[in-house]
Amino acid sequence: MDGGGPANRSPVMVTSIRIGEDMVFSEYSKRIHYGNYNGTTQDHSFLDSYEDQKIRSVKAGSVEKLVEYVAPVSDDPDPSYLSCFLLTYQTFLAPGRLLNLLTERYLNLSSSSQYTAEQKLKIQKNLVSFIKLWLDKFPGDFDEHPRYERLNQLKTFAHKHFRDNNREVASTCEQMKKKFLSLRISLSTDLDIDPRDEMSFPTFHLFSLDAVHLAEHLTEQAAGLFCKIVPHECLNYVMNQKSRDRRQQTAPTVCATIDQFNKLSLAVIATVLQSTDQSSVHCANHRGKCLTRWIEVAQHCRVLKNFTSIKAILAGLQSSSLHRMKKTWSQVPSETLELFDELSSLFASDSNSQLSRELLDKEGTAKYSTIERKKYSSVTRQL
Repeated sequence: MDGGGPANRSPVMVTSIRIGEDMVFSEYSKRIHYGNYNGTTQDHSFLDSYEDQKIRSVKAGSVEKLVEYVAPVSDDPDPSYLSCFLLTYQTFLAPGRLLNLLTERYLNLSSSSQYTAEQKLKIQKNLVSFIKLWLDKFPGDFDEHPRYERLNQLKTFAHKHFRDNNREVASTCEQMKKKFLSLRISLSTDLDIDPRDEMSFPTFHLFSLDAVHLAEHLTEQAAGLFCKIVPHECLNYVMNQKSRDRRQQTAPTVCATIDQFNKLSLAVIATVLQSTDQSSVHCANHRGKCLTRWIEVAQHCRVLKNFTSIKAILAGLQSSSLHRMKKTWSQVPSETLELFDELSSLFASDSNSQLSRELLDKEGTAKYSTIERKKYSSVTRQL
């Protein structure tokens, strides 16, 4: 049986490493199959065609070369490289330093004899495009309250040096500055409860709000923290897992979401355990009502697609402190227990939270923090 015909070939990749001037590239060839069968003949193998494409990706390089590669002269910028660069550059380069390198290269092109006039225009165009991408996809890199030095620096540079059709960068800087000032959100949250501090709990009453409003309030908090997450800080957090102080310094927005998660989980435990009734029967009854209320809140968070608060509430309810209280759980209505079991199964951490991930994809829930934070009047009620 002949398996060597074109129709039976599979894509072939040949990987190699190429070391350039201050840069290391990974190169491989990929065979692309184009099928041209139009359904008019049984033997259509001769209509197939193949093309070998050479794909090159950056593996490493000096800081100057990595910055230079965002606006190459020979090729169009690689979108995947630009995305990876913007996500990771702060591990080796400060935003202010990057802006200086970009503007310096833009200015130095005019006096450079290395490129032709056409090549200079192409590089400058690519530099401006990269700056626009940076402003659009990573605005947090320019949020320097209260002085906003990078935005002011870029605005002045754009007015002075960019061509007329690219001076929109200056207006973008001004708009971003106004937006930062008007939408400045503190990382501190309204639910400022420390379950380890006994004196803080009299100010928090689980039944002061109904389950719907409490779920909306938690969703407002979770959305605010999520929209403040800076992408590169996720990488910083992973790289500094062994040092808590270092994590707080390099990934404050990620730490804020984790702290809020832990705070809510501990609040669930504390509000259930806290009881002023000395009678064991009445105490179990009161605690059962608390469990029921938290399960109802979790369900309303489910409706609001607030998966973060759901998992935090479930973490508290499934803790050893609450899980072992058999008498208390016997006070929870059977339908509420069924709901709790359903939520526990749906948001279990098995297989890397596979079920909740599938639900996230199925419902088309937004997965990126680039959405603007919306405030709803029904959610602004305070605890």
